Amino acid sequence: MAITFIEEPQLVSDVSKPVIFKTKSDDYTGLPGTIYVGTLDAYHTLRAGKRFVFNIPNEQVVMTCVSRHQSPPNPNHILAVERQYSVLNDNDRVTLAQDFARNPILNKHYRIEANNQDQGKNIVFTARNPGSSSRIDPTMECPFRYPHGGVDGTRVNFGITLDLFFRKEGVVNFDKIYTTKLVHHEGVTSIDISKHLDIALSDTLTVQSKKTQTPISQLQGEYYCVATESYGNPAKPQNNYTSNVKRATKQLPKVKTDPLRIKLIQQPEILSFSGNPMIFKIQSGLYLDSPGSAFIGSLNCKQAFPIGSKIFFSFSDERVEMSAVSSPDESGDQFPADGSPKLTAEALAPYFIANYKLNKHYLIEAKDDKIIFTARKLGIFYNWRADPFLTTDVLGVDLKERENFKFLFQLFFRKKGAGYFENIYSEQIATDTPLSGIVTIDISKNIDPFLEHSLPNFGLTGPITCNNAKGEYYCQFAEIYGHEPKVQKLRKSEVKYVLKGGLSYLGRAKKALDILSPDKNDASKDRFLKQGGRTIKVSVDHFDTLYFINTRTTTNKIQLIKQMTYADQTTDRTHTGLIDVSLYDKIVFEVNPGSLSSKTIKTYSCHLVNQNNEVVSETITYKIDDRYCDHVRYFAYTSSLGSIDVFAAYGEGSEEYELSGKVATKYAHSDCKTHYNLRLQRKFKVSTGWLDKSRFDLLADFFLAEKKWVIKD
Repeated sequence: MAITFIEEPQLVSDVSKPVIFKTKSDDYTGLPGTIYVGTLDAYHTLRAGKRFVFNIPNEQVVMTCVSRHQSPPNPNHILAVERQYSVLNDNDRVTLAQDFARNPILNKHYRIEANNQDQGKNIVFTARNPGSSSRIDPTMECPFRYPHGGVDGTRVNFGITLDLFFRKEGVVNFDKIYTTKLVHHEGVTSIDISKHLDIALSDTLTVQSKKTQTPISQLQGEYYCVATESYGNPAKPQNNYTSNVKRATKQLPKVKTDPLRIKLIQQPEILSFSGNPMIFKIQSGLYLDSPGSAFIGSLNCKQAFPIGSKIFFSFSDERVEMSAVSSPDESGDQFPADGSPKLTAEALAPYFIANYKLNKHYLIEAKDDKIIFTARKLGIFYNWRADPFLTTDVLGVDLKERENFKFLFQLFFRKKGAGYFENIYSEQIATDTPLSGIVTIDISKNIDPFLEHSLPNFGLTGPITCNNAKGEYYCQFAEIYGHEPKVQKLRKSEVKYVLKGGLSYLGRAKKALDILSPDKNDASKDRFLKQGGRTIKVSVDHFDTLYFINTRTTTNKIQLIKQMTYADQTTDRTHTGLIDVSLYDKIVFEVNPGSLSSKTIKTYSCHLVNQNNEVVSETITYKIDDRYCDHVRYFAYTSSLGSIDVFAAYGEGSEEYELSGKVATKYAHSDCKTHYNLRLQRKFKVSTGWLDKSRFDLLADFFLAEKKWVIKD
């Protein structure tokens, strides 16, 4: 068989994968063509004005003799030679050959040399390529002697063309949707037609959507290919081979067919602080009633475009006029009229791409003999009105959201120790932006009021678990839509944990666990809820606490170890005793130096150990500052980490009370007016005294604290 398919796709092809046809022809070889050789007499005098006319297939070159060359020489001139005895010498012929070779067309087709042998005295034109395309037609103005060669080979212009035929599901006739000439290597070609089948199947989406109300999961159609070999001068089709009819399929995006339909695409970490954003982002896969489509139109470049013809692109309130002219200007509103030869789609497309309005709204590209215009956005805005030069291939369809589409979102919460979850928030919420199918909810503002700061008691006898500062929560969500809105299937998130507080901006952590457990493999680096350095200077009467959150599943009991160094260089070690803890429990320990020992303490350090006596926290070291300071004052405040921190000031202060109210305009009785809305406001000012930079930076957390207290005793 002359030509055949040596590789074909399976009977059913998925267009998201390569769809390969490979052809082979046994006829690509044949007898080679011969090189044309012609000789031009160069013996007699060349007078000024004499012409040489070279008639080459599809081209003509005229060379004229001149008395002297211009600077630079004109490629269509040769130097005249006029001698008394009308005979050219050898040097004259060399110059003449160089003048002919200067012409770009002659030099493209021929190797031109002077022949000064006794048997010659001529100029030899040798074709650079075999075949008849370089034969020179002898004329009176160009008498060639003894021309020979220039014969085409038996397989000249060999090529293989592939045509693709396709029909939509339910259609009787096949249409040719693609044709191309393939590049062969020793008669073998290969082509992937998946993208052409993809486009053809996509065009069927609008039609199939109108036939059914249920979501379409797959598009189908049938196709076959015809491979044709051609050769000769001119090339003519010789043999062809037709494949079997096959089926092409295209799976539509899963967002339209996801069985879950609705899902969480963002949610808080397993542990969050209530003072930081706690984001749930929900996405629906069925928020659209119509998925929409982009308009596709085409301009057939095989039709005639005479000078003066106009193409009108009219869509919505826009109108673009493109005019056919002999020589387009720089306006972007013109393209070349028909000429010889007629321009291809590839040559015409840049003129339409150069038009600002067309390029703004459409992706423009040449395919086969057409220029394809694909709208850059979905919808009917870009649909063309009728024009004799233009064809509408696919109508644009607007995205349409389901009627009364919203999300139902419910938040359930319970404090530590509570028996059941309480629904603390329930709302029907519209999408973030129209036609997005996504809603974003920050639940921190809903949960934070249900949590409390755990205030330590002065003179604690042991650690306290902060039950009111910890909670658990989950959410339920569903889609709602329809003429009479109906709640669809409910989904539920996993149960998560939340603690009173907010992330430290000084710590620059993005997640709660990042700041609490900086090293997942080393529990001895787990942090207390204390900002600033891990070595702290305090006075002996300084009140302080350490808050800790258990982030380790392996820890179910903890105790605080205190290591003290006294002024006499002796040491001592105490512990609070083990207490039970659960995952993400918050515990507070009092570490006031005055309550540790009756002896004079110089330094003391604190850390936690678990039930196996393993260190499960960082170490905080306190140094006793025994310098005398006037006007020492202590302020407690709720830190951004959810602990109670203490700030010491060492400056003079002032305190005053301001009473404000309103007085009635009428007398209640003789010489007496009523005063009401009385308010007593306490104003307190104090200098901080000198602070090092680390303590000074923490003032930002103090000033932004939700609550502050003055420690009197």
